[in-house]
Formats: sequence, C-alpha cells, structure tokens
Amino acid sequence: MKYSIDHVSAWVGVVKLRQEIVECMNDLRPELQAILDLELQAGNLVFQASRGWPDPGSIFITLSLPFHRTYEVKDPVQYCEPNDPYYWKVDYSCGKPMHVLAY
Repeated sequence: MKYSIDHVSAWVGVVKLRQEIVECMNDLRPELQAILDLELQAGNLVFQASRGWPDPGSIFITLSLPFHRTYEVKDPVQYCEPNDPYYWKVDYSCGKPMHVLAY
C-alpha cells in the first residue's frame, strides 16, 4: 500500500508532521507494514510516529484505535501486551533496530 497523509489521524494538525509520519510508515519493516495495511483497510489511522527509540534506527508507530483483531505472528514478529495506562496497550515488533506498531 502506498501511504499518504490521509492515513494519518486528523488530530495531527501540522502537515509537515503528518508527512514525517508517512515517511516512518514507508520505512517500517515489511512484516509490520502488512499488519498496518490491514488496520488501515479496517479504518484505523496512525496517530503518531517517531524514530530512534528504543534503539538508534528504530521506528515506533502508534495507531489511533485499538487493533481490529489479533494477528497471527510468525518469526521475526513478536506480540506483546504491556497494558501500560500511560503509553500503549498492545504492540507488534520485529528486527534490529526494533520497529514497533502499537496501540
């Protein structure tokens, strides 16, 4: 899927920031892009994205809504439920540097 600012939540009001989020989406590992594509098709949007955490070169993407379903994970993808009330509830991650798709 080709990502655009239409895939980013309207709550991210600054166009430049929305474009930076799209760049992170495009650089996300293909294994996580597959999950992201299904979420976008189901109506989810990306709320925020960043680079450089938890490792230099990492990408961390947060969705606006909970995952529409639980996805089957195959190596190298990992599934985790940190259920942290301040940060995120669920994530899929893979690789070194680690890339993360979370809600």
